[in-house]
Amino acid sequence: MSNFGVNLGPLLGGLLAFRSDDFEWAFWGLVAFGSLSLLVLGTFLKETARNVVGNGDQCPKGWWAWTWWDIFTLRFKSPARTEHILREKANQDHGIKGPTERPDLAASWKRTIAKIEVGSPFRIVFYKDTALTLWMAASAYANYYCIQASNPPIYKDIYHFNELEIGLAYLPGGAGVVLGAYANGKLMDRNYALTAKEIGHEIDRVTGDDLDIFPIERARVRSCWILLSISSCGWVGYGWALEKSVHVSVPLILQLMHGFLCTCLLQTFNALLVDIFPKNPSAAATSGNITRCALSALYVALLQPLVNAIGRGWYFTLLGITSGLVGGFALFLLRTKGHQWRKQRGTPPSTTTVQGTPSSDTGSKAN
Repeated sequence: MSNFGVNLGPLLGGLLAFRSDDFEWAFWGLVAFGSLSLLVLGTFLKETARNVVGNGDQCPKGWWAWTWWDIFTLRFKSPARTEHILREKANQDHGIKGPTERPDLAASWKRTIAKIEVGSPFRIVFYKDTALTLWMAASAYANYYCIQASNPPIYKDIYHFNELEIGLAYLPGGAGVVLGAYANGKLMDRNYALTAKEIGHEIDRVTGDDLDIFPIERARVRSCWILLSISSCGWVGYGWALEKSVHVSVPLILQLMHGFLCTCLLQTFNALLVDIFPKNPSAAATSGNITRCALSALYVALLQPLVNAIGRGWYFTLLGITSGLVGGFALFLLRTKGHQWRKQRGTPPSTTTVQGTPSSDTGSKAN
């Protein structure tokens, strides 16, 4: 469901622009949808982080972890009941059992702010194993973003599509993203099991495996050589298909393939990122978001100037060669040195309870 917008968004945007004959309506549609999403999520989405609510049996600590519905309903309770709830929630933040004297909420807020490590996501970027993991995830995301950004001029200038048809042209890539998200979970499970078999390790499905011993980097990168090789060749083919203005079905099929491959690579290394920082998954996810968005912005900024200078064929050829060579080097280092580097920087002991996915829920949010 998280990838549903990949299919629906460009289609609705193209439909709005086509029917209104004004591209600005696509942005007004985004404003309306974003406002509705904020209202629904803020009202009903409860806190799910394990370090805040455990398995769901712990009450969130602090009003900032409440839903808007919780805050709204408090206003309609009796003053005595409201006082009792506020004391219980605040006392939990202090580790006090049962209602006692009214706590100092201002002091509680200051203590919470003091615990926030603003620099943690940025420090993660400079670890050797993390830098390579972030590059693999960010480059896959940025490469696919080049397709997203270049679609309108490609299908308008080469194939003379209107706005609605341009929106429909995003569907193959979106379908590849959805298929990749489903298939990659199975692939990661298989890679984990094969790696465990190779080293004679018996998977503990109850308490989880000790990742200080298990070479999780080796398991994650196992099939990425094949995915990266196909992807790199596909970028070259995609660029020259556009340069030679071949039948429109060719770039559309290649977009489906790239959506599939880029999603597999992105999810794999997002999972690895949380695997190697199990005690701080939120900072790991934040560093992943920062690097992939920054790299995507750089790629898109360079897209049109390079296309104007060397043409679409050579631009996507350069993209394929760069991602293939740098990515291949990163995979080699992660497979041979990743576990050693992780142990050297003293990652706290950790376990994983599922073969293909990390134990923290944050791994799914990072995707």
